[in-house]
Amino acid sequence: MDGGKLVKLKAKLNEISSAIDDADARKADAKAGMIEASSRLEKAESEGNGIKRRIALLVKELEGVNGRNEALSAKIEEQMNSSTGIEGARRELEELEVEGDERTQMMEDELRHVKMMKEETVTMIRAAEQRAVVMKRELEKTKITRETLEKRALVLERNIADGQSEADSWKAKLIELQRELEDMECK
Repeated sequence: MDGGKLVKLKAKLNEISSAIDDADARKADAKAGMIEASSRLEKAESEGNGIKRRIALLVKELEGVNGRNEALSAKIEEQMNSSTGIEGARRELEELEVEGDERTQMMEDELRHVKMMKEETVTMIRAAEQRAVVMKRELEKTKITRETLEKRALVLERNIADGQSEADSWKAKLIELQRELEDMECK
């Protein structure tokens, strides 16, 4: 019966060792996932910073175009007040206005595109942060499970050692009883 107990304890120890190995593997997977999520987060943040710089440049360029447009409007008004070159000035102003409108439209379109890309980047950053939080939680759970299993393994090892010494003691008693029996049979 003690031999059966010992076999059960050894089987339980093997089972716990397997569970510890599984926990270590999950811990390694979680760490790798966190590293990957961190690198994606860094990449998304740098893309977001690039987009912010691009937006700032587009805004400055738009302000410059608007300023030039105002200056040209003032010139045209001046030309209109003078009697000579009104028609030429009007055509020039119309051409410049059309050109300015086209550039303004292109810049507004590009600005909308950049803002959309920024929103996508922010969404990606948030998703990466959420994945990082989940992975941190999983890592903590894995650590706790590992510690618990290690404690169980220590207890089982002690139980096996105690069982082994008890089994050795019983074996010695059995051998002694067999000798006594043989001595009795010989007499």
